[in-house]
Amino acid sequence: MTIVAALTNTNHLTSSQVLAIQHVIIRIGLEFLFFGIHALFFIVSTWLLFRKGLSLVRARVLLLILTSAMFLASLGVIIIDMMMCLRQARSYGLNAPSTRELNLELRLASNILMRINFLLGDVIVVWRTWVVWEHSLKVRLLLAVCMLGTIGAIIGNGTKAALDLVRETPAPSTLSLVLTLPPLITNLVATLLIGLKVRNYRKHIKSRLTSRTSKASTRTEEVLILLVESGFLYCAVWLLILIAGFDVMTSATNVLILGIAVSLTVR
Repeated sequence: MTIVAALTNTNHLTSSQVLAIQHVIIRIGLEFLFFGIHALFFIVSTWLLFRKGLSLVRARVLLLILTSAMFLASLGVIIIDMMMCLRQARSYGLNAPSTRELNLELRLASNILMRINFLLGDVIVVWRTWVVWEHSLKVRLLLAVCMLGTIGAIIGNGTKAALDLVRETPAPSTLSLVLTLPPLITNLVATLLIGLKVRNYRKHIKSRLTSRTSKASTRTEEVLILLVESGFLYCAVWLLILIAGFDVMTSATNVLILGIAVSLTVR
């Protein structure tokens, strides 16, 4: 491989370039690790959807479309990232050409796929909370406002990021807030609403159920608790992305966090 060749030919590489290549190898390895977990969840969820029957419920068809799109977007991001890493390795050494023009289109495509994945992940979060609160108009209006904010933030941030790449202008730290804060708020609101539903379920429904229905009650409660736990975990991911946007960590760590976060959006 090109990266291995670059490592073995260290006579024409500086110490910083050798260190950069080592970081690239670690980054690709971790990205493939988390993508493998994403792929496993995707295969299991797809099998369960087909087992239950797609033709019976339209929501299952929509869920399959969303999860498939997220899986393909994650696959596209990791392939593009590997291509850019290989081009970066080729650019090291004597008389090496610049990869700025070669990587521009790849970086633009990666940014688009990454934001599509983030958006679809939030759509699933809002959708499941929407279903849980099907009889509350106020909650649904709140979710709609949060989702509109997320859509606007992702489109606005993606447009600004693309312009910065083309113009080669540095992106301000506030740009990270535009991308991460609305989705973080959306996920936090959705998770808290499901947590409130768990509380109401325990207070008003579970205490009135008979022993015959206790088993079904436990399953319902377990599903709701799982949604709350996964929601808080996803909020933690968005908080990590927000911190990475302020450059408090190294640039290599920031890129690694974004690459891993794409696969962590699987819900």
